[in-house]
Amino acid sequence: MARQVQFVTDSLYNISPTITNTPRSATPDVHRMEGLIATKIDVENEMVTASEKLGGIIRTVNALPDSFQRELITSRYLEGKGWSKIAADLNFSQSHVYRLHNAALDELGKLIADESFKK
Repeated sequence: MARQVQFVTDSLYNISPTITNTPRSATPDVHRMEGLIATKIDVENEMVTASEKLGGIIRTVNALPDSFQRELITSRYLEGKGWSKIAADLNFSQSHVYRLHNAALDELGKLIADESFKK
């Protein structure tokens, strides 16, 4: 999203009126700048929303009572590590990591369902 914002911003700076002897296009896009500005605002708003959602996810994961569960969920879903790498990092067998993962997901489900946690 940040690359999209930068691209649109760069495009905005590249739009400038120039006086030339070249005839105008038969179908000029007179609303190009308006469209680029609207696109930039939309992408920036999406970035804010995504950032807020990510913050909520991180807070929920950090609320897990077990440190191994927190590390496992963070490694898998926020860092994108594979199961074998997570097992090696935690110094557990892969089957134990799967059991720990299932327990972590159960605990996350309880946290999400807990109305007092959301406040």
